[in-house]
Amino acid sequence: MQLFYPKPIIAPSTLKVIDKHYRFFVSLFIAYFCFCWIYKLSVLPGLHGDEAWAGLRADTWTRSGVEHLYGMNTYTGILQTLLAYVIFDTFKIGVVQLRIGGVLFNIAALIIFAKIFVNSKQRRALLLFLLIISQSALYLTSPRIAWEVNSFTLFFIALLAASALQILKSANKHNLSWILVLFIVNILGTYNHVIFSCIAAAMLLGVLLYSFLYKDYTLKKAIIILVFNQLNVLIVFFVMRLWLDSVVIKAPAMTSAVCATLLACELYLVVRLSKFEFDYLFPVNKTIIYGFLTIGFSFFMFYHGVALFEVFSSYKVVIQTYSYQQNAFVQGLFISGGVVFACYLCYFLFFDIVRGGNKALLALVIVAYFAIFPAYTANCSFRYYLCVYALLSIYMSIKMCQSRLSVLPLYISLFTTGICLNFSLLNIFSAPERHLKAIDFTIGNHQVETSAHFLPNKPLIDFLKTNQISDITYISEQYFLEQPILFYELFEPWRKSNGRKAVIDYNFKEVNNGFMMHKLTSP
Repeated sequence: MQLFYPKPIIAPSTLKVIDKHYRFFVSLFIAYFCFCWIYKLSVLPGLHGDEAWAGLRADTWTRSGVEHLYGMNTYTGILQTLLAYVIFDTFKIGVVQLRIGGVLFNIAALIIFAKIFVNSKQRRALLLFLLIISQSALYLTSPRIAWEVNSFTLFFIALLAASALQILKSANKHNLSWILVLFIVNILGTYNHVIFSCIAAAMLLGVLLYSFLYKDYTLKKAIIILVFNQLNVLIVFFVMRLWLDSVVIKAPAMTSAVCATLLACELYLVVRLSKFEFDYLFPVNKTIIYGFLTIGFSFFMFYHGVALFEVFSSYKVVIQTYSYQQNAFVQGLFISGGVVFACYLCYFLFFDIVRGGNKALLALVIVAYFAIFPAYTANCSFRYYLCVYALLSIYMSIKMCQSRLSVLPLYISLFTTGICLNFSLLNIFSAPERHLKAIDFTIGNHQVETSAHFLPNKPLIDFLKTNQISDITYISEQYFLEQPILFYELFEPWRKSNGRKAVIDYNFKEVNNGFMMHKLTSP
């Protein structure tokens, strides 16, 4: 097979149809995502313990108010809980109400991306971006789960992309409103989950490496902006890390004034510093830069390479979320799709960086992200890759339009993976009460994960209601079993009889409903 074609793979007449009717195709994609993210939202996947925790905390705010500005730990904020609180206060408590906010923010993100691509005259890249997202099990399932990263990551990245493009376009003037948007998005994204700050660090490092490698001084203003942006991110990190949220709660007016003053000073300094003539960068040998990138990329691959590939191949994401295992043939198709995607990605990144030019900037930001990310965590979790997968989807969609390399195998793999994924989801959603069992499996470097925490809760809740259980003994993992039960009690309370006891646990051996549930005779 020839790797390079003198003519486009897709016939020019087909491309003209796509360009003419792109609004129709984009509308189809948006409708598809809305359906995938909303259909049977209250049932699948089963309510996770962390989702239930956020819902329970939102309910307590109606009585005690906000007590802390951090989430379950000091590297997450309360945006998810705040979103649930607003929806509960407007409507009523329920699983759909807990999850729908994240769905809406992800839909808004896709609309923003559509606007960005169209304004940049990248209509075909827009459709490819939506295609890549649509065949990703990670992005087809994550908006259905009310976690802070799932709900807001894509939305913040869309706003970040919009502001970064506007700043780069206005190289000779100061678009202060968009600079402010960039600052605020990174502050909120980092506050929501600290991993988002890796994007800010990667942007700064990527732009610096680009300037060093190609002796390009045109991004002076961008470097100044990103330095202040990184300062903001570090302030947020240390405020949360040092448990200073109590100061913010006690003095909200003073805190707001300090933040507004700090941002105003930063905007002023951006304007002032950008006026200085600067046409020299400290010389850095290209070998040192390439060595740094190689070592950083190698560290990422060692700690996260396998897990990221499993995100590309999708099938383990389906196992975790829906306790659904495909047969060996379908798994092979998923793995083949992941291999093709990974090979094209590595090819594009390598040659963009080696050849240089404007195409190298985004490639360097992505490789810088790879190099920095292991400093955040050596552990693997699929939700950790939401940020990088979004960045890679943007990059790959653009490269598929620009590259002279034949991308026909990539098209085939994307469509094949999408078809396999949709058939799997069709089987899952057509039988939400299908027989299953909890599944333990490994991701990344042999890290054990389980599907038990996402089991459909209805059989368990029905058992408690039918038997009027008042006292529950948990054999293992009490948190993940108890939190969903407590949340369901808020809006579906059941009659409890004294002395009605039960023992419950997850069932990893027998195919039934995933739970072991035993009613004990009252003493």
